[in-house]
Amino acid sequence: MRHVSRCALLTALLICGSAGIVFADESIKAKDASEAARAGDTSWPMYNLNYEARRYVNLDSINTRNVSHLKESCRAQVGEASSFESDLLLADGRLYATTSLATLAVNPSNCQIIWKSIYHPDRREVAPNNRGVAFAEGRVFRGTDDCSVLALSAETGETLWKISPCDPNAGEYFSAAPIAWNGLVFIGIAGGDFGVQGRMFAFDAKSGKKIWEFHLIPKKGEFGADTWKGDSADSGGGGTWTTYTLDPVSGEIFVPVGNAAPDFDTEPRFGADLFTNCLVVLDARDGSLKWWYQIEIHDDKDLDVSAAPMLFDMNDGRQAVTLASKGGLLYTIDRRSHKLMYRTPITTILSPAAAVTPQGTKTCPGIFRGVEWNGPALDSINHSIVIGAVDWCSILTRSPNTAHQKGEAYLGGTYKMLSDPPATGWVTSLDQQSGRIRWRFHADGPVVSGILPTGGGLVFFGDMAGNFYALDSADGTVRFKTNTGGAMAGGVISYRLGGDQYLAVTSGNVSRFDWGASGTPQIILYRQQPVASTATRENGSPGAGATASPNSDRGKLVYSRVCSSCHGPSGEGLTGPALKGIGGRMSIGELAAWVMNPLVPPGDQRQAVMPRLYPSALSEQEIFDVAAFVGQF
Repeated sequence: MRHVSRCALLTALLICGSAGIVFADESIKAKDASEAARAGDTSWPMYNLNYEARRYVNLDSINTRNVSHLKESCRAQVGEASSFESDLLLADGRLYATTSLATLAVNPSNCQIIWKSIYHPDRREVAPNNRGVAFAEGRVFRGTDDCSVLALSAETGETLWKISPCDPNAGEYFSAAPIAWNGLVFIGIAGGDFGVQGRMFAFDAKSGKKIWEFHLIPKKGEFGADTWKGDSADSGGGGTWTTYTLDPVSGEIFVPVGNAAPDFDTEPRFGADLFTNCLVVLDARDGSLKWWYQIEIHDDKDLDVSAAPMLFDMNDGRQAVTLASKGGLLYTIDRRSHKLMYRTPITTILSPAAAVTPQGTKTCPGIFRGVEWNGPALDSINHSIVIGAVDWCSILTRSPNTAHQKGEAYLGGTYKMLSDPPATGWVTSLDQQSGRIRWRFHADGPVVSGILPTGGGLVFFGDMAGNFYALDSADGTVRFKTNTGGAMAGGVISYRLGGDQYLAVTSGNVSRFDWGASGTPQIILYRQQPVASTATRENGSPGAGATASPNSDRGKLVYSRVCSSCHGPSGEGLTGPALKGIGGRMSIGELAAWVMNPLVPPGDQRQAVMPRLYPSALSEQEIFDVAAFVGQF
């Protein structure tokens, strides 16, 4: 269910042609394009990084040893008070993001806005939110709130084509981030809560011509039409509002489909109500149905399959797809047999089978709950699936005999969000083979942002309380936390540029007032900091906080005073572990980084973390001196 507030008025913008395009500086644009492809640079070319939606990046310059020193580099002010649920793309040297009306290209190293294109709707705006763009062959593609699809020049933001294949007066609109493949652009309509008839489209990327259309709510005579009662399919819902996953080898596109309408009253409907609450798998070339998996039959709680699924291989080589729902469950399915492998709860679940009544039914998770528009990610280091979720209960009330009115919300009842307990969130790591929970982290606010596992042994994400986190992917320990000043509801990505690792995040979602979101839309960059970088310390050189080269004689004095009571006078080990031979395993820089950010050895949960001595007890100079001494053991 999508409940959004109206956007505030746009700031004053320079209008150019049919869309407003603002260029911050022509020299920035030219420089950005000319430096787009330096050796060693990486990109993030689609919503979930790759077609399989795994989101894992094998970058480790920012890692468990130095992430505590992560610092903000810069911010790009989006300049519009609106929802900010967009993911971020990095392609051809530019970051791309969207709001309900704006599409932006941003310099990925200094946050300067290269161009901003403002869309001016010429029809009704249904629900002002948008989740991002697709990129292909120098173009970016997006949907709009008045049910149009645009192709823009990636270099200038100029509109190259526009098509309007659906009817906003019926409650139809595009909020999903499209994907592009093999000369096609794929996107489906949102608006299930308005009683639309869900549809999925493929358009020619060059011209915008419609190539195929698939009815997510079957028309009379089509397969699945007999799962609807009477003419209830005419207002059946089945919107798709996030993004999609694709197997480029088999040519299959995986479409998450939302709830049936009316949301809380099943009486007008019949039974399975295909293809609502389904993962629908289509042939991407012609739109024909390959197979489907339905997670909920006869739904009366708005249990969308919302976020894009993820494709991965099991340890035994079987191809699998994993997905999650607003019902708070993660499902993993065998792609060959279409059988369920496992189903695991990932947030608080209460009364999932209780029918919604006219007197009201408490259910957990509630309406704005479970897994929303960002789905699972693959932690390749630990062979696990990591996913965020919302923990928030509500009371649903059924209103029987609610008539459908074209273009109006068709809920069949009402809802009330509960404040006791308050809304929070979870991040859960599950073994990819068994679905067994490895660890869980309870966040301060609902978790709807992208999840980012990295080769540095970290999982990055944000919450709706505005916090940006890095967890140790081995055990879920918090390694970094900072407040961005705005609710985090969109992209969290990482890339290498000019030799440094960057993190780019969105902050300041203001449309979901039900969550008390705060801040104004901004893109924030974090950059690998030399003072915390193991690359600058592996030769024993201290960072900016040290004034002299490491000295083992000074370090011996500090060790005797601070360290020997735990590790023994000669490093033999007492209440702390033995340090004998550690100099052969770790450099001075690595030892220093370890002392500044103590870690539990992977897999050893019995051992306590060493007390954090820096910067309160020991200076950086003292730590490097100690490292030089300990390295002689």
